[in-house]
Amino acid sequence: MLFSFFVAVGIAPWLLMKIAGKAPVSGHSEHEETRLGRFYRSVAGPIVASRKNAWIFLGLVGVATLASLTLFATKAVTVKLLPFDNKSEIQIVLDMPEGTTLEETERTLFALAATMYDVEEVESVQAYAGTAAPFNFNGLVRHYFLRAAPELGDLQVNLLEKSHRDRSSHDIALALRDQLHVVPLPEGASVKVVEVPPGPPVLSTLLAEIYGPDAETRRKTADVIEQLFRDTEYIVDVDNSFGGPQPRLVLSVNETIAADQGVAEQDILDSLALIYSGQIVGVAPRGEGRDPLSVSIRLPKSAQVWSERTASLPVPIQSGAQAVELGTLVDARMEAGSSTIFRRDGYFADMVMGELAGRFEAPIYGMLAIQDQVESYDWKSAGLEQPAIRLYGQPSDESKPSLLCRFRSAWPICGQAIERSSTGCGRDPLQANPVDGAGGDDWCGSDSDRSDLSGTRNFAPFRACLFNGSDGARDSGDLCGAEGPRLGGASGF
Repeated sequence: MLFSFFVAVGIAPWLLMKIAGKAPVSGHSEHEETRLGRFYRSVAGPIVASRKNAWIFLGLVGVATLASLTLFATKAVTVKLLPFDNKSEIQIVLDMPEGTTLEETERTLFALAATMYDVEEVESVQAYAGTAAPFNFNGLVRHYFLRAAPELGDLQVNLLEKSHRDRSSHDIALALRDQLHVVPLPEGASVKVVEVPPGPPVLSTLLAEIYGPDAETRRKTADVIEQLFRDTEYIVDVDNSFGGPQPRLVLSVNETIAADQGVAEQDILDSLALIYSGQIVGVAPRGEGRDPLSVSIRLPKSAQVWSERTASLPVPIQSGAQAVELGTLVDARMEAGSSTIFRRDGYFADMVMGELAGRFEAPIYGMLAIQDQVESYDWKSAGLEQPAIRLYGQPSDESKPSLLCRFRSAWPICGQAIERSSTGCGRDPLQANPVDGAGGDDWCGSDSDRSDLSGTRNFAPFRACLFNGSDGARDSGDLCGAEGPRLGGASGF
């Protein structure tokens, strides 16, 4: 703004004088006036004729200015910070429930794409299941390049050129949002229509950050805020930052059966490690001073699951050449894993996100609506304390719940470098760790070998634990230990 001020009062007048000095002199008399000049003199003359008239005119302008502001309060005239742009692409972001298979995500993407076949402005649709679509300017802040999990999918919708269509990309996006609702989705799934923003990209147009003393209080408060978002008719594409817990495969060694069959417990552990992690058996020299290549034995990623085929793999018996099936020695069960905890600038927080479409499309209306609903909601019946609403900053006291509402707020990661060490760990102002909270604001935790920890919800792995005892209790010899799973870290395991 300061730079624009100096351009307006300095550079622009100087440049006009330089241009006007080279213009030919007009043949008109300096006293000759145009109709526009005579009209301006007739209006401005009485105003500047006396001080009284000038003050009356200033007062009328002030009253008219205040009266125009009431149009915003009465919603007779809606406002918006930046007008919608007319781009040639729209992105459909699909988040299926945690644990969804890649095939189910792909089928859902194809069903969503089928609803666009009759839209004449749509030129082509590209589906990306389990991986990220080529991210655009918007995806830099929304971290779309980290979307790599079986339950995540994207549809890249390419539109015709602007000159070849009558509707703008925003009007097409509104129509597509209504059409996508006809596709049935499982509980916990969400579909978001993402437009390329006309200004700086943001995580979400309407963002509520929930801070509180513990994870349970924050999560319950976030659930209420999310429902308030959904109850507001012009807030759409509602989602949250925590999702659901990842499913966890728990493998418990049945010590009784293993002892009866004469199978050593270490052989069972080695078999499981070979199935899921593989084993390096040697190296292949390449010469010319280059590093040798490791020769490893491992199953393809599609086979690194617990199935009948995996359960039928043989485990050798120490006393002879016979073998016992792995499924006989190991008890397998699925359970809900730990939820993801996010931190923003060092504070534990949960986020609720939404877009605006319909009667009001400026985020200020969504902020005011949510603020009124938070104040009128019966928090005591929900067993919660009403959160204090803040519009900027972060709470200095986390002992009480608080709600921070942001709109068009850039995510803190933009403009900040991410440090990566040789172990592949990194540091980021916004991070996620499991409930054990290990390691501060780093991706890997305090111990760099924690391959199971995820930086964001987008690549939370399908993790497995292996307990030694048949009772399922954890002890010092478990692969999971007391801190959580350590075996594996790839999606699909």
